[in-house]
Amino acid sequence: MPEHRIARRTGLGRATVYRHFPDRTSLALAVAARYLAALKQGSAHEAAPGG
Repeated sequence: MPEHRIARRTGLGRATVYRHFPDRTSLALAVAARYLAALKQGSAHEAAPGG
């Protein structure tokens, strides 16, 4: 997804996105890390007794 679409969906400007993520790879890695953390948390909940 292009950066301008990400900025628009989050209500941020493109400059704000680039201030935090210098390139598309950095942004993609941050998004992937966030999804993997959520997946890990969800799978830990499923594996817990009574989950």
